[in-house]
Amino acid sequence: MQVRVVAQPHQDAANLYEYLETVTADPGITTLRFAVAWAKRSALARIHTLLRDFRARGGVITAIVGVSEGGATRQGLEMIRTLCDEAYVYHDHARTFHPKVYLASGARSAELFTGSNNLTAGGLFWNHEFATWISLDLFHDVDRSLHAEVLDWFDLLRNDDQACRELTDPFLDELVQSARYRVADEDARATSESTPDNDSVPAGSTGPVLFGRSRLRKKSDPNPPGEARSGVRPTPSSVRPTPSAARPAPSSSPSPRSSARPTQPPAQPQPVRTMTWSKRLSASDAQQPRTSNSQVTGHLKLSQAGHPIDQTTYFRREFFAAADWTSTVKSRGIMEEAVVGFDTWIGDEYFGVQNMRVDHAEYRIAGQNNTPTWLHWNSQVAQYLRANDFTGQTVVLESDGIGYYRLVIGDSANR
Repeated sequence: MQVRVVAQPHQDAANLYEYLETVTADPGITTLRFAVAWAKRSALARIHTLLRDFRARGGVITAIVGVSEGGATRQGLEMIRTLCDEAYVYHDHARTFHPKVYLASGARSAELFTGSNNLTAGGLFWNHEFATWISLDLFHDVDRSLHAEVLDWFDLLRNDDQACRELTDPFLDELVQSARYRVADEDARATSESTPDNDSVPAGSTGPVLFGRSRLRKKSDPNPPGEARSGVRPTPSSVRPTPSAARPAPSSSPSPRSSARPTQPPAQPQPVRTMTWSKRLSASDAQQPRTSNSQVTGHLKLSQAGHPIDQTTYFRREFFAAADWTSTVKSRGIMEEAVVGFDTWIGDEYFGVQNMRVDHAEYRIAGQNNTPTWLHWNSQVAQYLRANDFTGQTVVLESDGIGYYRLVIGDSANR
């Protein structure tokens, strides 16, 4: 067993993102479980590629998330439902659901991360958080026993069928519509992390009751108001649930473990600075040919559009600075390109994260109305734009400066 302290966001410490990046890239890890008080799009949009690729190679993800104290969001629950193989919502009317536990398991080893980190952008990167990252060797009895206890705890929650409900589409609609559970909307906030991750937001008192009473045995307050302290504490055996059958040790002989964990922690994230750019779509931008003989361009030119920016450098050096750029030499000069994932809304439709190419070529400045940076619609977005005329409506791009991007097309920028 190796234990690592994670004192986020200090420069020489790891963070939750590094843990998730490491375990989802480890070929020996086959399952990822997490139980958190809140999961928000602000975090899930940043790790969706990690989770998608993990599942693509056969990994299985199970999530148990809470909705207590107004901390849950519609967007977070939607992404949990689509990114995980199994997704559940746990709510105990009498007590706040407040764990932050992440367990990545394989046949030979496991990685346990537990502390104060919710699955939010702040919990991933820049909040002051404290956690322990525990590497378990499942050929050692102590490590295997701890791993089994954590698995039992996950099973205990999932089997508490009145308080733990599967996150289906109909149930998500019920949660969002109920005033009792106060599921928030990240798009209605100035920033996705404007509501802190604490228990200061009271739960609603109206709306239908969607959860039953938890069946788990609870430890009572040892000194409730009006009663003298008895000095008697429950023994561990009286409060710990009966574990499932002991999990057998791996049958194959152990082999040396290779660690995929970086020896140096990543650089501390810079403070978030939300950048917003918008313009009214021309017929060409909206993929609407002017005549039957006209050809659509397939791209959106990122022009100044009335904003106080230098469009010849702004999009490459600031707005998309966090993207992974590559350079190629063309006949006219150098072109830089990046594939950017945009959280995408068009009209009333949510398209999830759409990967689209952005390129920047300074040789365009003289001949393209000083717009060297273009966004190229992918096939799904282009097809939708051609089938639905959004000419004259507004396109809005947003960037948080560290890798989250959003694209909205519609009548209003206030989404």
